[in-house]
Amino acid sequence: MCYVPSMKTLKVCAIADLHDETLNRKALAAWGHYVAANKWDRLYLLGDILTLDAVSSYNKGKPGQEAACWTLAESWSNGRELVSWLCLQARTQNPKCEVVYCEGNHEARARAYKDKFPVLGTLCDVPTQLELKRHAVKWVPEGEVDRLRDAMFTHGWYWGMNHARQTALTAPTHIYYGHTHDVQEYSINRLGETVRAKSIGSFCEQNPTYKKGAPNRWVTAFSVFYFGPDGGHNEYNIKLDSSGKFTAPDGVLYGPRGARKG
Repeated sequence: MCYVPSMKTLKVCAIADLHDETLNRKALAAWGHYVAANKWDRLYLLGDILTLDAVSSYNKGKPGQEAACWTLAESWSNGRELVSWLCLQARTQNPKCEVVYCEGNHEARARAYKDKFPVLGTLCDVPTQLELKRHAVKWVPEGEVDRLRDAMFTHGWYWGMNHARQTALTAPTHIYYGHTHDVQEYSINRLGETVRAKSIGSFCEQNPTYKKGAPNRWVTAFSVFYFGPDGGHNEYNIKLDSSGKFTAPDGVLYGPRGARKG
């Protein structure tokens, strides 16, 4: 890869699968302290920031589950507050930080519901209800990718045990995604160039009620990227413990109550 002096080094953060109705608030608070203390060029929200169980086909005919869901009005209200807060943290040190929101399958529930009941119009439109335009947030529809130099970002295409391998075989270049709630990486070599596919973890509670206590592979984690002047990048996946704490690459310990230098 050729060195291009005019290319600026970019610092990027990516977070996925917050699932607002089952959000891990301790972990997100720690993430917020870290993000607000650093200067970013771009924040990726890799989908399923919302849950939208109220319009889920999986709850159809299950009155108990439907009653336990947030109403659509509650989802929009809490979603607006959450997106505003995420943007605020990312732009604390750099007001010009770009924010990109990749639609997840849970956000797509609203679109499917609107297709079923067109009379709802923008009342069931995620970008409108979350006021993404007001927050200068770029919206990337489900299944599509956002490219940044030699990498792509999306919500995720596959779910099974070998999702990273499937993704690596499908994507033309490095790709990072959410959707699976775990951290999994697969690399392949294409004509001398290594291509990576990686899921970056999630920020929802790790023991969902529908799994009834069964073990799962979910991980609370997010990723930080440095895109260098040569056009390449390095990715650092940061995993949080059960109390919501983690040590950042700068050696600072972050937790729900703030930062503490070692």
